[in-house]
Amino acid sequence: MDAFSIVENELESLQTKPHRLLEIGAGSGDFLKKLTKQYQAEGVGIDPFAHEAPQDNPRLYKKTAEEVGSLRRWFDVVYSIRAFHHFTEPGRCLKALRSVLAWGGRCLLVDWHEGASTGYPEYYYSMEEASEMMEKAGLHILKRKRFGDLFLISATLNSWRVAVAADSTGGIIFQKMFGQAPQFQVYSLSLSSKPQLVETRRNPYEKTLQHEKTFDVYKLVNDCPILVSSRIGKRGISRLEKMGVTLIFKQGPISSFLTSDFLENPFVL
Repeated sequence: MDAFSIVENELESLQTKPHRLLEIGAGSGDFLKKLTKQYQAEGVGIDPFAHEAPQDNPRLYKKTAEEVGSLRRWFDVVYSIRAFHHFTEPGRCLKALRSVLAWGGRCLLVDWHEGASTGYPEYYYSMEEASEMMEKAGLHILKRKRFGDLFLISATLNSWRVAVAADSTGGIIFQKMFGQAPQFQVYSLSLSSKPQLVETRRNPYEKTLQHEKTFDVYKLVNDCPILVSSRIGKRGISRLEKMGVTLIFKQGPISSFLTSDFLENPFVL
């Protein structure tokens, strides 16, 4: 099985089809373009040798793998095909996935295995080496498999951050619009422990009115792929969803929401 077929099969096995795809080492973007058409998805590709096309779908950016965090968006699936061994600092790239991999999203890594006969004098990592780097970067391995000279690793993050629009007490989900909340309670959702409060962030835009206020407010919590609120305006919903943010609408005590059953199963894909 070739590397592209391996990724296609993994995408087909997902319970929910991806809406936003990111390819690291996209080259010309031909395979990414095929996937965006197949899934009617939004696609972004980065490659240090790409011919930039930021207005197209897929959008291509001339960036290295280590610059992935500069995209400032969240993706359902991030994948790399036969490019991992070219990364200058693979550990740094994997750590940066925390800022682009959406809640329950998947990272798919396909590369040549150590000892592969490709005709090129290159160093290839073993599946075990790549797995260790991914785990050190905070990724939770879901699947590992060899395909001859190739290997596949499927992973997700081991924790995410969620920003909850809170009232002045910090204990109740704010009943009005997200951008009018006096503060945001930022929690860490982990695969291995109960939700933990990370910090409280004040909202300086609580009583302001300005053009595209959604973006100003989200900058306060843009390390969070999940937002919880009672209400968000239609334009705000559209803007946030285009960025790949997961929106959850709840009311009542924050403690009640954080013990909901769905938090125990974050794999939405």
